[in-house]
Amino acid sequence: MKFEPPGTLFTAARISQRIPKSLWPGGTTPSRQPKRLTLLFRKEGSFSYRLMHHDLRYPIGKFDETAASNRNEQIATIAGLPQMLRAAVGGLTDEQLDTPYRPDGWTLRQTVHHIADSHINSLCRFKLALTEDEAPTIRPYYEDRWAELADSNLPVDVSLAIIDGVHSRWAELLQNMTDADFEREFIHPETGTWKLEKVLGLYAWHSLHHTAHITGTREWNGW
Repeated sequence: MKFEPPGTLFTAARISQRIPKSLWPGGTTPSRQPKRLTLLFRKEGSFSYRLMHHDLRYPIGKFDETAASNRNEQIATIAGLPQMLRAAVGGLTDEQLDTPYRPDGWTLRQTVHHIADSHINSLCRFKLALTEDEAPTIRPYYEDRWAELADSNLPVDVSLAIIDGVHSRWAELLQNMTDADFEREFIHPETGTWKLEKVLGLYAWHSLHHTAHITGTREWNGW
C-alpha cells in the first residue's frame, strides 16, 4: 500500500477503498458519505486516523435556536458578512468558483449568488413584519431553481455588490429595532409563524453556514 504523508486529506469513499477493513475500530470502514478524514500518522504495521465529521452540507451544524449567540453578536455577523464573504472568495479563479462544495451540491459561484437571493428576501420579510398591521404571510421561493437560472453564472462580484448594499441597510435596520420590534412576526406558509428574533438567529447562522462551504472547500483543496 502507498503511504501518504501526515495531514493528507481524503474523502470517506477513498479511504474505504484504500484502508483494510480490519484496521478500522470495530472492523468497520467509514461510511461513503461526504465526510473528510485526515491521516495523522503511521506506525509500522498499524495506522491511526482521525475521522473529521465535517458534514459537507452542514459544516457548522444545522441551525439550533437554543445554541444561537446573543442578539448583538448576531447583528454583528449580519453587518460583517460582506467583508467575510469577500475574504472567503478572494483570489479564486473561475475554475475554482465553479467547483461544487459537495457532491451534487452548488458551486461556490452559485453559493455566493444564493446568499444574495436569500438575503434580499429576508430583508423584505423583516420590513413586511415591521410595517404590516397583521403578521404577513410571506412568499416562499424555490431556491434550488433560482440557483439554476442564468444569472447564477455571472461573476460573483455582481452579488457581492448586492450583499454589500443589502447588509448595510439590514444592519442599520437591526441596530435600531426595539425589543418589541423583535417580537413582531411573519407567517411562512410551510413552517408557520416566525418571530423576527428567531429569524435574525437563522440568518446569522445562514451567513456563517455558506461562508463555511466556501472556506472549507478552499481548505480541503489547498487553495
